[in-house]
Amino acid sequence: MRPFAIAAVAALLVACDITNPAPALDLDDLPATVILGLGDQRVVGSSTVRFSAVREDSRCPVDATCIWAGNARIEVTISPLAGDGPAQVVTLNSFLEPKVALAQGLRLSLVGLSPDPRVGRPTAGYRAELRVEIAAE
Repeated sequence: MRPFAIAAVAALLVACDITNPAPALDLDDLPATVILGLGDQRVVGSSTVRFSAVREDSRCPVDATCIWAGNARIEVTISPLAGDGPAQVVTLNSFLEPKVALAQGLRLSLVGLSPDPRVGRPTAGYRAELRVEIAAE
């Protein structure tokens, strides 16, 4: 019975780690870098930052030779936690402009997007690395 109890507790701990959201970031914690999976969100100050979509990924595959680096274009949705106006959707690029966007008093930039594309394989499991700062006034 004891091995079963240990396995059950371990399973619960793993499940808790998967379902617990990342801790909120206070404005005092900024600037900070956050990593979000596609569809994931993080509370930053009085806003929620969500990695909404990958609209383009023409980055050069790691197993190919290209004449230019290509570009990844993602959408990030910044929503107020309570009643401070509508959500704002911003576009960030890895190579082209805009690389920086301002929304809800935050300055966001795309540091990186993973995984890197490969020839002949669809890219899945996107994770965006975002730099979040307080927007200069």
